[in-house]
This record gives sequence, C-alpha cells and structure tokens, in this order.
Amino acid sequence: MVSGTLSPFRGGPPSRSALLALLWIGLAGFAAAQTTPIYIVNSVGDEPDASAADGLCLTAKSSCTLRAAIESANQTASAIIKFGIAGAGVQTISPASPLPSINSAVSLDGYTQPGASPNTSATSDNAVLLIEVDGSNAGTTTGLSFFGARSIIRGLVVNRFAGNGIAVFADSVQLLGCFVGTSPSGLVARPNTGNGIVAGAAVTPIVIGGPAPASRNVISGNAQDGIFAGTRVFVQGSFIGTDATGAAPLGNAGNGISIGNSGSGDQIGGTGAGQGNVIAFNGLNGVLVSCGDGCGTTSPILANSIFSNSGAGISLGGGAAPLANDPCDADSGANQSQNTPVLTNATPGASSIAIQGTLDSVSSTT
Repeated sequence: MVSGTLSPFRGGPPSRSALLALLWIGLAGFAAAQTTPIYIVNSVGDEPDASAADGLCLTAKSSCTLRAAIESANQTASAIIKFGIAGAGVQTISPASPLPSINSAVSLDGYTQPGASPNTSATSDNAVLLIEVDGSNAGTTTGLSFFGARSIIRGLVVNRFAGNGIAVFADSVQLLGCFVGTSPSGLVARPNTGNGIVAGAAVTPIVIGGPAPASRNVISGNAQDGIFAGTRVFVQGSFIGTDATGAAPLGNAGNGISIGNSGSGDQIGGTGAGQGNVIAFNGLNGVLVSCGDGCGTTSPILANSIFSNSGAGISLGGGAAPLANDPCDADSGANQSQNTPVLTNATPGASSIAIQGTLDSVSSTT
C-alpha cells in the first residue's frame, strides 16, 4: 500500500507565491467580467436609490425604479439598464420630478421588457413597445437627457414632457426603435411640448434610426420640431410626422427635421436599402437646413419620401418656398443655397419613372 498526499497540481503543490499569483489572475478576470453592471428596473415607481454609491439599484421599498437605475448608472463608466416589470401590457413610468441626466455610457433597452419586440416590417412599424415614460407630472423638463458618449437607447416610448422628449449632448449616441411624441401604439399623438429629439454638442454623429427595420423610430405629434439638430446627426429609416403605419398624418407642429449650426457631416436618409426616411404632415417644412455656421457646407438629403408638409419639402434658409435660382448657382448659404431643379416631364415605366429637367449649377462639379 502506498500512502501520501494526492495533489491536483502536476509536480506537487504550488508555492505560496504561485497561489497568490493564481488568485490575483482569478480576481482580475472576475473584475474584468464585472466592469459593466446591469440594473433591471422592476417597478413603475419613482423612488430614488437608497444608496447610489453601493452599486445596487435598490430603493427604500426594495425595488429598482428607472430613477434609481439612472442614479446607480451614473456612478459607473458604463452600465446596462434593462426592464423586468411584472404585469401584462404597457408599463407606464410617470416621474413626479425631472429624471437625472444620464452621464455615463448607458444601454437603456426597453425591448428587454417581457413581451416587447422590435419592428420587422419594411414599410410600416409593427414594434411592440411596453415601456412608456410619461412626463405629465414631471414639471417643465426634458424627458431623458444623455451626456454619456456611446450610449444606446432602444425600444422606449417618451411622451408628454413639458419640454423636449429626448436630448443628446454626447458623441456617438444611438436612438433606435423608439416612439417619441406618440402613444405606445404609435397611432395617437401624445405630444412633448418642445421638440421630439434635440441633438447638440457632439463631434461624431448622433445616430437616429438606421436601415434595419428594428432601428426605425416614429418621431411624431410633438409641439415643435420632430428633430432639432445643432450638431452632426445621421437620421435614417424613420417616420417623422406620420403614425406607425408610415402613411397616416401625425405631424409635428414645427419642422420634421431642423438642422442648424452644425457645419458639415449631417446626413438625412441615404441611397442604401432602408436608409430613407418618411417625412410628412409636419406643420412647417419637411427638412429645414438653416445657415448658422453651416454656411457653405453640405448636409446630404438623400432618397427620403417627403410630402404633405405645410411648408417646403426641403427648405434651405428658412423660407416656405424654394430659393430663387441664380445663374450658375454662385451664391452661398445653407447647403450652398443649391438651385432648385426645374422638372419638365415625368414618364412612368414598368418599374421606374423617367424624369426630364434641368439644373443650373456650377459646371464640372458633383
């Protein structure tokens, strides 16, 4: 019979220093895996976090509210906020005072609420949104304010704030699959008193929507502009001024999209599949490009469906009528005050329309 100690380590037990090294590596790996905390909102209440600095989203009522989750997230460099509120149907969160600004990189995902689902339609919006943030009782304030770069907002309904619905003041923020200024069905106006979305103070573009059906926003019914951009924005694949069907009116009272003081780098729509927006039924212009410090720069407005707005479809400089054309388009201004094409004929074909006309512009340029 052979007696002795069986070691799980080849060659015998490791030294104390080796054990400490292994422990350090394990703890470092665990810490790395824990660098992005996840907070799960499980209550429609409005109580604050009992102790935001402790890393737990926990109110005095032992719940996690949206307010408490934001307070906890602001103690970290990045965080994920999910939803798991008990009960069927739409869960309405009604803050009794302004919500805290979101100051870190946060993923705020309404699609994590059980039963919610993103849009799958190429032509309408069949998303099921079950988290509504209703500002009726919050006072004169913006609904959600983002100051954390690289934040992502998905699948939320934001309405009835006596201010803007959503404001973004950070780089590379994405707003995807949200309804701003409507009911959770996307069929009834529930206006924010200000603009639906305000974008400002970013160097890299703020992305609103995208070519994938799941990224489509409905930004309609607001008392001012649908989107007011004082910084670089990419707006794609969204309905701005229509209901969730993309066809019935639910206009913003101001412009569908207003771009001002942002310089170059904006893009409204795009030539790729799904990049164009529907911009219709708004109380002023479909798209307004105002001058500001953007004079002489370009904001491409590409492959959108723009119709039935009270002002111009696209207004360069603020008027409700096209700018007067000038010989060889020598003037400057918003989008270089591009001359208006003069269309003379449109002939429908089996799968396309042949359009004839002229554009008086600078020769040998794009």
